Amino acid sequence: MAVLFEWLAAVLVSLFASFAGNLAKVLLKFSVVSIIFLAFSTMFIAAAYAYLSSLNLLVKGIDQTVPDIVTGVWGWVMPDNTTACFTVILSALHLRFFTKLYFSLMNRRFSAALASKS
Repeated sequence: MAVLFEWLAAVLVSLFASFAGNLAKVLLKFSVVSIIFLAFSTMFIAAAYAYLSSLNLLVKGIDQTVPDIVTGVWGWVMPDNTTACFTVILSALHLRFFTKLYFSLMNRRFSAALASKS
């Protein structure tokens, strides 16, 4: 089942990357900022896939080396969706960072446009 998940995720990431490349060619007529945003979002999705795959491999490795009693105690302390919670938190932090970066870029452009008009 994990092999199927990894294969499906790899296919989806490659399809999204090719779609993003073709969309970037179309968006080249509109704005360079939109192409940069699309490139960053594609890299973020690929990084998220790599992150989830590495977490999956780490969990598989821990499952083989840690005794059953320790994994049972882990279940007392940590919920089953710990990986999903960490992924959501990290995704929100990245989204906040890139949103602040985009707004600061827009603020600088707006200030430069106002300065050039006066």
